[in-house]
Amino acid sequence: MRSLTFLSVFCLLLISGTASAQSRSDYDFAMNKFVKAYNAMDTINIVKMWPPEKRAGIAKLFSGKQLAEDQERFGKILSYKYVGIDSAGTSKATVFKTAFSVAGTRASSFTLNQKNLFSSFNLIDMSPQITKMLKK
Repeated sequence: MRSLTFLSVFCLLLISGTASAQSRSDYDFAMNKFVKAYNAMDTINIVKMWPPEKRAGIAKLFSGKQLAEDQERFGKILSYKYVGIDSAGTSKATVFKTAFSVAGTRASSFTLNQKNLFSSFNLIDMSPQITKMLKK
């Protein structure tokens, strides 16, 4: 009986840990949502992609003025493609090959929390590891 209880608790912990882990589709969904908001210069929905406690600070980073500057510098996002996880980075961010209308092909990366909200986000992210990933 005792081993059955231990096994039940272990399975519940395993299931709950698996349920909170993000899937590739969670990252694809988040990137798609960001691209739509970025291209529409929809600062409100970009800010809502972050946890409530970070939204005030994020609102300053993704202000209408800042988005306009980013779109002038990089352009709109034309397409994106999942390329993998940056295993060399400390945050193990998910990386997308992102095609911009002005800046060309770059890498965007981010991490998600358990609620599939951004923990980190880099519109343009370059490192030696990411450069290798983009060339594959």
